[in-house]
Parts: sequence; structure tokens; C-alpha cells
Amino acid sequence: MTRPIRILSVIDDLGFGDDEARLLSLATALDRERFEHRILTIQPPDSARAESWAMHQHYLAAGVRPLTLDVRPRPAAEGRDIRHMAAAGRRLLRKVKKLRRVVDEWRPEIIDAHLEPAALVGVLAGGASRTPTTVTLYSAVPLAPPPLWALMGHVVMGMADVIITDSEARRRDIVRGMRWPRRPVLVVPNGISPPATTRDPDDTRAELGIPRDPRIRVIGQVGGWARHKGQMDLVDAARLVLAVAPSTIFLLVGFPNDDATLAEHLRHRIRDHGLGDRIRVVSYSGPIGDVWKIIDIQVHASAFDSSPNALIEGMALAKPIVATAIGGVPEMLTHLESALLVLPHDTGALATALMRLLGDPALGARLGTAAHRRYRARYQPAVMARALERCFAELVTQPRRRPHLAALSRRS
Repeated sequence: MTRPIRILSVIDDLGFGDDEARLLSLATALDRERFEHRILTIQPPDSARAESWAMHQHYLAAGVRPLTLDVRPRPAAEGRDIRHMAAAGRRLLRKVKKLRRVVDEWRPEIIDAHLEPAALVGVLAGGASRTPTTVTLYSAVPLAPPPLWALMGHVVMGMADVIITDSEARRRDIVRGMRWPRRPVLVVPNGISPPATTRDPDDTRAELGIPRDPRIRVIGQVGGWARHKGQMDLVDAARLVLAVAPSTIFLLVGFPNDDATLAEHLRHRIRDHGLGDRIRVVSYSGPIGDVWKIIDIQVHASAFDSSPNALIEGMALAKPIVATAIGGVPEMLTHLESALLVLPHDTGALATALMRLLGDPALGARLGTAAHRRYRARYQPAVMARALERCFAELVTQPRRRPHLAALSRRS
């Protein structure tokens, strides 16, 4: 009997990001009769990194136990001059050698690298071991590129067998950003299970400081705290909404992303508006379904995104949605059919759309039902897993020994 195809997924670290949730969904939905799957983090679990540690616990709770290369993150104070770039190069080679040893021992048919830091390591190890490699990316130009990406990003993209992304908008960006040789770019939308909870909503409200009064409507944005996620715009829009709908609470749930100070800046602006009792900025490390259960209207004010998992979760739960029409969002949702879409940074339009849903529950219910239908058709874990399985199987069966990979293997 032919053994299952072995897939080794590699990611730098775990956090509450879209790709980490996508990878967890893949791990739980992959056909175990046809595929054997392992997940490898480059950085080890560390309880001092709260978000990473919490996500590791979610993986373990789902029955997924990641392995690790046990390479510690670089010191935060390092710069980008020649000396520091040389040090980054040495660290990269050390990671590649450690991953190569894992590959030589387990013999996966495919290295499945996720995001730029793991792409640098995974593609080089794949080339050295003559192992086909897929790379999952969400932008041609990362918002926070890792060291050496500016020098080697195009090399990595040219060496990968397939680049995978989650929306047609991002596929076009990646293709435009490629140099020769151009690799295939496959669109596979994220597949996310509906967030579950067993906790009483009143308990969650109490923990997050939200009154139990059923007349109070909760408008929530779930996502990492980052400049491009639009939380500052949402705070300004909330000021307009609360002036006419004071029986409303805004809930901004997330963890620091590219700017550890953003949450404090958000709270400072909220205090300036005099709305400290109406806008909550909180982290929540428990099941995100606890939070979704108390959200009446979902808002996603991002200025840059692909196909955000938070929107998929809202669609899965049939939430009324107001979102910015950026990236792959218009591929997911249609204005006035399954959501209300507005332009990014237009706080007036954002406030108007939110007030429209507050004043028209029937419209919100209709939009939520339509969004849920879209979720069932395209964004369930099984739909994503079957598409990725076809990609993996094709890579294993097709001839693929390109000259530059063979040459790299001989030099290793």
C-alpha cells in the first residue's frame, strides 16, 4: 500500500494571525488517508510571548502538536546595516541547515512554507534537498519584511514551485511584483470553522467591562492592532455613531501587531473623545467565539488586507457586516447584498453604514444570511483543504527537477 504523501508545513512562529488560523484549519481538515502532515515552527513556544503562547494552546486543544527548530528570535535592537545583515545571513543559514536535517530525517514530499520568514528558510532547504516547495504569501511587498527579504525575496519567489495566496487581488499584486522566473500563483481562499464557545455571554461581557443591559448593542472589530487595520479610523467613526446612538458599545479586540504602542494611542484618542466608557480596547486569549457571541454588528475598518479571517468568522456566524472595500474583501462580500462596504479612511461613510444597521435590524439579518451562504459555499475548511490537496498531489506526481534546483542540491 502506498504511504500517505508527507507535508511539512513551516512557519516562523504562531500568533493570532490569518495564516496561523489557516494552517490550523488545514491541519484539522486534511485527508489523513492520503496525507501525513506535520507543522514545524522556527521559534520555540515561549510563555513570555503571550500571543504566541496562547495560539500554541489553541493548536494543542485542537489535537495539533507543532514541532520546532528551536531557533530564538533575533534581538529587537538589531539594525539593517552591513554588519547586522551579515549576522542575519548567518542565522538564516543556521535555520536552513537545521530544517535540512529535519527533511533528511522525515523525508517529506513537500515543504509547505508560510509567510516570508519561513519562505526564506523553507525554499532554500527545499532546493538543497530537492524537495518541492510551496510558499503561502499575502502580499508582493510585506508590511514588515524580515531581514534579507529585500535582497532575497525575489530569489525565494523564483525558486518556489507554487506560490499560494487567498484572493485574486493579492494574486495580481504578487504576479506584478515577480521577476524572472515567474512561478505559478494559486488562489485558495482561507477556510475557517465557525468560532465556538461554551461560555455564558454574560460572563464574557463582565470580563470585558460591557454592561449586561440587552438594550446595548455591541459593534466589534476583531483583528491585530496595527496601523493598517484601521482601528484609529474606527475610533473616529465611533465618536459620530455614539453621538446619535449612545446605547452602543464599541469593542476592539486584538493583540499588538506591527506597533506595540498602538493600543495605548487608541486609548489616548478614546480619552480625548471622552468615550472611555463606550469604547473598549482589549486582548482576549480565550476562544474568540466567546467574543463573537456578544458582538451584534461586525466592523472591519482595515486599509490593507487580503481575505481577512475575521470577516470569514463573521460570515460563518451570519453577523451583519460593515467592511472596507480593500484587497480581496469585494471578492468575499457584495455591497447591499451580503454586507455594507465603504472606502478605507472614510470615517463618515463608516459611521453612516454602522448607524444604518443599528437602525434597521431587518437589513442586518438579511445581509448576515447572505454572507453565511457565501461562507458555506467557499470558506469552509474542507473547501480549502481539498483545493490544497489537489495542489500537493499534483506537485508530487509531476516532473519538476529544474536545473537551478539540481545545481543547488549538488553544492549543498
